[in-house]
Amino acid sequence: AVNRFMAFAVAFGSVANAEQFKRGLHVAISDKVRIPPASIDPAIKNYHWLDLVRGLYDAYDRGAETALLLDFNGNVAEGPGFNVFCVDDGKLST
Repeated sequence: AVNRFMAFAVAFGSVANAEQFKRGLHVAISDKVRIPPASIDPAIKNYHWLDLVRGLYDAYDRGAETALLLDFNGNVAEGPGFNVFCVDDGKLST
């Protein structure tokens, strides 16, 4: 087998409707923490979404349209259905 890495970006394709896409999403930083890699290996596709779903409901309860979950260190981990990218001082992080 040959290792290959492929990545692509889709602008909120499955996360936002047309109106939200134009104006942006109202996001809440959830107090629900993303399950750590020590519990579930993130390199394995496991379809475990309970933490993301809990974060999304938390965001809805707070009047937001989607959520960002933090890791156990307080860093932005991801959202339900999307990853987060940041450009800081010309450096791309995810």
